[in-house]
Amino acid sequence: MTLLLPLQAAQKIPRYYQVEAIEAIEESLARVDSTLLVMATGTGKSLVAAEIARIHRSRGENILILAHTRELVEQNAKTLESVLGEQCYIEQGDLKAPHYAGVVSASFQSITQDRRLNRFGRDKFQLLIGDEIHRILAPTFRKVFDFFPCKKMGMTATPDRGDEKALGQVFDEVAYVMDIVDGIDAGYLVPVDARNVNIQEVDISHVSLSQGDLAQGELDLAILQGIEGIVQKVLELEPDSCGVLFFPGIISAEAACDRFNAIKPGSACFVHGGTDPDERRTMMSEFKAGRYQYLCQVGIAVEGFDAPRVEFIGWARPTKSRWMFAQGVGRGLRVLPGIVDHLPRQADAAQRRMLIRMSAKPNCRLLNFVGNAGRHSLVTPEDLLGGDYTEAELKEAKKAAVAAGEGGEYDPLEALRESRARLQALVRESTSTVKATVTSFDPFKVLDVDLGEDRVGARYGVKPPTEKQVVLLRARGVDEQTLGKLDRRSASKLLDSMRQRQEQGLASLKQMRLLGQYGIFDNSVTFDGASKAITYIKAKGWGRKGIDPSMLNQLLGRAE
Repeated sequence: MTLLLPLQAAQKIPRYYQVEAIEAIEESLARVDSTLLVMATGTGKSLVAAEIARIHRSRGENILILAHTRELVEQNAKTLESVLGEQCYIEQGDLKAPHYAGVVSASFQSITQDRRLNRFGRDKFQLLIGDEIHRILAPTFRKVFDFFPCKKMGMTATPDRGDEKALGQVFDEVAYVMDIVDGIDAGYLVPVDARNVNIQEVDISHVSLSQGDLAQGELDLAILQGIEGIVQKVLELEPDSCGVLFFPGIISAEAACDRFNAIKPGSACFVHGGTDPDERRTMMSEFKAGRYQYLCQVGIAVEGFDAPRVEFIGWARPTKSRWMFAQGVGRGLRVLPGIVDHLPRQADAAQRRMLIRMSAKPNCRLLNFVGNAGRHSLVTPEDLLGGDYTEAELKEAKKAAVAAGEGGEYDPLEALRESRARLQALVRESTSTVKATVTSFDPFKVLDVDLGEDRVGARYGVKPPTEKQVVLLRARGVDEQTLGKLDRRSASKLLDSMRQRQEQGLASLKQMRLLGQYGIFDNSVTFDGASKAITYIKAKGWGRKGIDPSMLNQLLGRAE
């Protein structure tokens, strides 16, 4: 028995990368048994999962989607229902999906019970989708994953560097990657403006480690010592903004909430994992609706929390986990509704970024509260954005944060890019000057695409360009040596840059390569100007001596 529901009147327009991700996942599942999707918080991986479920449901397959929190289980069920047009039954706590259910959203904690697994049977589902799949590394969750011998798709926002190897042992391959930097570049996430705020009273140098991260109880008491400084800094730096503050434990979070309300009555609310579910749901809804300015919380707004109105993140939960840091900061990176939703094409990226800059939420401020970390190496904003940067580049970028000074605002992504440029410049300076005489054309430079030098194989989830991308790039004059340096996303960026140049009437890659042989590396040369110049060079027999520089500049439309 399938309960059909009315489809939503207006479905969201799929974004270009969501279409790419769906195609990549289907391609992967046709070859292997399990595949992984890596998409940053706020980029819409739930919709991708629902579309994958729709494709498989249309074949008559039964679908199971797993999550580990009540909020995510309910959220996934609603998304699936809106896309599939049929009921998605919930398997969680007292709720049990009937035997005829074709689509089930379940919690890992509930379905891991033997009686529930046996009630479904091993052959009940043909597709299993795991949300926030880094959780599968826990033995109890892996039990569920291994029970069903079906096709499997995992999703995660930002895997920890330490998780990457472990996830690689679970999944056959990574189908698609859209990380935080990709989301910002594409104009679907707001950029990060970071401030390291030093709270002298906070000393975590003696906090011990537990399961690879700082021990929560000890850390909670350490942060408690700096609550006054944290609250005062938030009121000073973000007096009128809406924000979520992350604390390590109930003691520090509740103390911060009380202090906010003592100074600014009614401005803050406090929730944690032990808060009554109905009370928690009400509190979160009121925060999203604007009843509260500051949300002080412990582990609640990390996953499945969608509040685009959040303008800043207060990070008072020092951690060694890149995943935890990325999940938290990701809560503030969503773009306000209606700003970029009408521009789904890849070619619209520049316009989306411009609209974000002009919106009421041009960025997300990150207040990273730090103290004496001692021997602990903590995750920083640079780690958050540095998925494909080397350790040396990360180290250089972190120096920029220190140089910014106490409370100094800086762009961590720009710091990373500058650190890469500095290190690459040092490498070039140390290279033989004989090699500097090579005049081969650099398509990345001409097309303003900064792809780095060791991109392929340097990050998690790197995949080679698709056959279609290779064909298009070859047709546009990209040589085999350059193609060998590209991964799927950098190829996409290169094609996007070429497309934009064509729309703007600028010279093509082939034209710029030829003009480069005559010392012309001007990115602003038009297509028509380049055509005229090349016709003139050809008429001169392709020789350099017979070319009049003044005539060439005139044809190119350049001032001498």
